[in-house]
Amino acid sequence: MVADWAIAGAADGVVALGLGGPEIDNPPERYKSAFDRAHAAGLPSVPHAGETEGPASIWGALKSLGARRIGHGIRCMEDPALVSALVERGTVLEVCPTSNVCVADVPSFDRHPIAAMMKAGLSVCLNTDDPGMFDVTLTEEFANLARVFAFDAPAMEALTLQALEASFLPLTAKRRYRSAYEAEFSRLRAVL
Repeated sequence: MVADWAIAGAADGVVALGLGGPEIDNPPERYKSAFDRAHAAGLPSVPHAGETEGPASIWGALKSLGARRIGHGIRCMEDPALVSALVERGTVLEVCPTSNVCVADVPSFDRHPIAAMMKAGLSVCLNTDDPGMFDVTLTEEFANLARVFAFDAPAMEALTLQALEASFLPLTAKRRYRSAYEAEFSRLRAVL
């Protein structure tokens, strides 16, 4: 039913079909037919996977749902073959550190795998998951990365540009925003 609503809403701005909620005992494969319908209608797949469940959840999102982006995906680090597949496919992982700590998937912010994920060559963008539920803004997520992992301006720029590239904006809009972001990052580097 939700897939049908998403398909019907494509003309009004719906750009993808996602999947959220409990991962435990709720594998992505269960939703294959809905995602097949959405894909046939031109909507890409952006499910959550690999936050509370392990690599099997992410494999299911890739193989059964054809995920272009994956919400969270942090448990991919438990499976080197999965990390390789994600890198090869260029699948973007929408990483939400505060959310991961709040739901106890990661014991503390300083033990979050985001730095290791980026070092492994994974395509990562920073997200908040649900700002109202986890009481965090995207600015606070960036500040936490700078404070805890000493992320510098180039790392922040890479995360920002990765998010832009992972968006479903038209290419002309991506180019326009990329130029604006790069100009602003250049200006910031000049004053830092």
